[in-house]
Amino acid sequence: MKVRVIPHRRTEAAWNLALEEALFLKSKQDLLEDREVQPIVKLYSFAKPSVILGYMQRISEIDYDYCREVGVDVTMRTTGGGSVYLGRDDLQYSLIMPTNYSKEVLKNINTSLVHSFQDVGLNANLKTVDNHPLVRMDEKSFVFDAQRRFKNLLLHHGTTLVDNSDYDHMPRALKASKEEIDDLASGNLWLRQKA
Repeated sequence: MKVRVIPHRRTEAAWNLALEEALFLKSKQDLLEDREVQPIVKLYSFAKPSVILGYMQRISEIDYDYCREVGVDVTMRTTGGGSVYLGRDDLQYSLIMPTNYSKEVLKNINTSLVHSFQDVGLNANLKTVDNHPLVRMDEKSFVFDAQRRFKNLLLHHGTTLVDNSDYDHMPRALKASKEEIDDLASGNLWLRQKA
């Protein structure tokens, strides 16, 4: 079975996430109609800093007017979790696979990411927290992921934090408290981090 690889594209967050959703829905239709589901790998970045809401969140949980004022895109993803602020140089990836979800599948994906980072000289490792295999470096987070499932179809997408130089608007955009910002600063790591 061939894997479809969609090369990296930097464009608006809403466009990238809409394409991801369309690819997932096409795969879902293929599955329901007993057609072969082609695995897909998609790499992308956002054209400008963006706030991405989890599918159960309300727009009132962020400062939408401020985001519009300073040019931060706002859109929603089809997976759950909280709001995230992502910079234009952060790298996003999507995997759509005809496989049953399991922690072992997630561990295999994240182990592959760890090996890739190690191959280019980064000190990445896998750490299990609450039975969830996480990618870490120097005990800090720099890769985040989420999943969506339908029968034996898996959408797995994630972000690698690359550069925090355009994160100045994040605290206000997310309505984050000082404690939340301190937690983020002490618990996360960008591959290129401004002082």
